[in-house]
Amino acid sequence: MIFKNISFLKEKDQIKFVINDKDDYNYANKIIKKYKPICSIYFQPVWGTNIKDLAEWIIKDELNVNLGLQLHKVIWGNIRGK
Repeated sequence: MIFKNISFLKEKDQIKFVINDKDDYNYANKIIKKYKPICSIYFQPVWGTNIKDLAEWIIKDELNVNLGLQLHKVIWGNIRGK
């Protein structure tokens, strides 16, 4: 990731962080606070991790981010091609 590129993002752009654990969450949170991107921000949990934990961390910290899920995996499971 080239952090200086964050300043070139527009409101219509998006940043996605893939979150596996609390360390990933804290890292993403630190980047958001430091660079203050003006675009939409998505946190997507790694498949198989606890989605509820990530949602609770976001709510607790009152982050202005979107929680993105891999809906195809929620619906069909981890089946290739679905």
